[in-house]
Amino acid sequence: MARRKQIKGSLPITFYNLGSSDAQQIDLTRETLYTRMQNRLAELAIKIPVFLVNEAQMDAVAPPALQRGLNKDAVQRRLREAQAQIEARRESERRGEEEINPIERAWDELQRGEWSDKPDSLAPWTRFIPVGLYFGRHSTKPEFTKLNSRGTPQTVPDAVDAYQSANTPLIFICPERVIDWANRVNVDPNLVFDKVLYHELGHAYMDTADTPSESVYDTAWGRVIEESFANSIAFSQFRGIEARYVQRLIATQPAEYQGYLLVNQLHPWQLISGNDLYFESYHEFELFWYPEIGRLRFLLPRDRWGTWTEKDTNNSWRLGSWRWYKAHHRHSTREEMEIRTHFWQHLAAQVVMHL
Repeated sequence: MARRKQIKGSLPITFYNLGSSDAQQIDLTRETLYTRMQNRLAELAIKIPVFLVNEAQMDAVAPPALQRGLNKDAVQRRLREAQAQIEARRESERRGEEEINPIERAWDELQRGEWSDKPDSLAPWTRFIPVGLYFGRHSTKPEFTKLNSRGTPQTVPDAVDAYQSANTPLIFICPERVIDWANRVNVDPNLVFDKVLYHELGHAYMDTADTPSESVYDTAWGRVIEESFANSIAFSQFRGIEARYVQRLIATQPAEYQGYLLVNQLHPWQLISGNDLYFESYHEFELFWYPEIGRLRFLLPRDRWGTWTEKDTNNSWRLGSWRWYKAHHRHSTREEMEIRTHFWQHLAAQVVMHL
């Protein structure tokens, strides 16, 4: 059996250095790293190993799709065009009569859109440098040779042994990029590290039977919901001045990460009357969108997994609804899947347009 020697003493969370020369600049023994975490996040943290890697290793294991982020200006422009198309046809058509709804079409076009490194580009995607990565329970763990083939990793035998024997889920964090991000935004590197760790644990909390080959995260709209929720979870661990620093960090991330304050608050679709009312549940959405199948009443259990915070200040029943959708959308009928998918597509559009 592989020995699991940790970086500093005996820690409740297992950290292994696979090649980061800056790992020692992060204090993994700080009390706040552990006391901030709410119990649900802590329960995951003590089970999932965290591997610290250098920049070359991070780039080697990060899928190409995760090395790009949504360009807020370009995405907002396209989604507002889609919203205008819906507004224009409201007087003459029943919503849903088109084979492809304008919002769905817009997300599909954005998904296939180009990406550019230029800051003033109108391309929907821009280059994104990942600082942390979560490999879920259905993911394929990268071979160690892939990590060892890039850069000059300073691995230690115990860390390599731990990685080769580890099963998914697991987390990668790059201390070099943590420190660079901290310097650019003028935030304590330890706080940046904690935010990244909590964010990746947020993905772990949302991990379901949604297999990689059919994952809704692979869609542009699904990524908006997932990353916004992960940041919402991470942000909820901080209070006071630390929370404000975390907001400063999030403000520098791509558009899909910035809906952390909106994803639990906005409703996905304005009513046809043109007023400011929104659907609050699948049930209301279904009754309006598909009156003929209203009898099915696809109302999700709001407290299936309980609330994220004790006081439920973030209206976090929707987080449970997202987990439910990820776990069940492949097993629903066509009508069910269309309703549920439209709900999240429109919510993602509302989130981005309100940034």
